[in-house]
Amino acid sequence: MYTNSTFYIGADTPDTIRLVPDLAICSASQHPFLVLEVGLSEKYDDMLETAKTVLSKSPTTKFCIIIKVFEKPLFRPPVKLGDYLCKPRSVIPIPSPLSMNDCHACESEPEGPIMVNGLRWVGKLSAFWEIWGRDISGNPAVIGERLWFYGPNTQSQTIKVDLTGLERNSTEIAIKSSVLAQAIHGSRAHLAVNRCYEFLTNWSAKRQKT
Repeated sequence: MYTNSTFYIGADTPDTIRLVPDLAICSASQHPFLVLEVGLSEKYDDMLETAKTVLSKSPTTKFCIIIKVFEKPLFRPPVKLGDYLCKPRSVIPIPSPLSMNDCHACESEPEGPIMVNGLRWVGKLSAFWEIWGRDISGNPAVIGERLWFYGPNTQSQTIKVDLTGLERNSTEIAIKSSVLAQAIHGSRAHLAVNRCYEFLTNWSAKRQKT
């Protein structure tokens, strides 16, 4: 199992593509057997196009799992960079030092926004996964139904993926949606902190140019 490793799909053809999946399960020959991509800012259509391309060009890849996370409303920094370029750091409504303890969730909405100093840095999240493989003709095709696993009224389910042909002892892998949901839930504060630091980095860079 590999994370953020680089693979070259269709290396023997002129239109080779570079693939860096969030997670990959590889065969003994180190070719990707299953790839998993998680997207927040990425568009679903772009993720789907990548999955179809991989399945079309890589005969060793049997599955592509798409996990798409949606944020409502779409993220925009709650403070405007231009309003603070001529002001000191102490005026910016981001704690210094900043930690995840400064991130506050809405107890009535488990998937709801994450606030820092009363400002929303992460919106309400929801997520689904799709498993893509091939149909009987060998063309890319979705396997089963789209499963919403994070958001209001979602239920925990287990998806089993057939590993036959992987040249390993395991015959299948079981993925619990509740585990993925917990991972997304726990990452919201990290995301808020990262966005705050990104804002501060941009603020500092702009200040040096003015």
